[in-house]
Amino acid sequence: MTEPLLRPMRPADLPMVMEIDRRSLPRPWSEATWREELNSPLSLYMVLAEGDVISGHIGIKRIVDEIHVMTLAVHPSRRQQGFARVLLKAALVHPVSVSAHHAYLEVRPNNLEAWALYSSLGFVQTGIRPGYYGGEDVLLLTLDLHSTQ
Repeated sequence: MTEPLLRPMRPADLPMVMEIDRRSLPRPWSEATWREELNSPLSLYMVLAEGDVISGHIGIKRIVDEIHVMTLAVHPSRRQQGFARVLLKAALVHPVSVSAHHAYLEVRPNNLEAWALYSSLGFVQTGIRPGYYGGEDVLLLTLDLHSTQ
């Protein structure tokens, strides 16, 4: 495979992105949801591509002065190689995020690898979202973007 390239997500990427989601997330989005998100002026979606293969993706939504990480997933065969860190850091410094004050995301309490990544970047637990993943509680994590810039 070639060196990973970070680039904006395109509609043509959706089959691979949705396959990564099916293998990674408890409630993957439908194609209609993906297309709606890609067309939103408030959203930024990026992929890490290795040649013609998508290895991971991230999506954020800007709401006033906050960033919400909508999705972040890496293909199971490419995990533990720093791809999620590259995606998240790129999204947080993207011009869409520059004047935001906080970034938010949700994580399952038993997803220890994700927890370790997020806390290493400065995210802290600030709440619980009951029943967020179809009855499963998740932790709300927050990053103060002014302390990281």
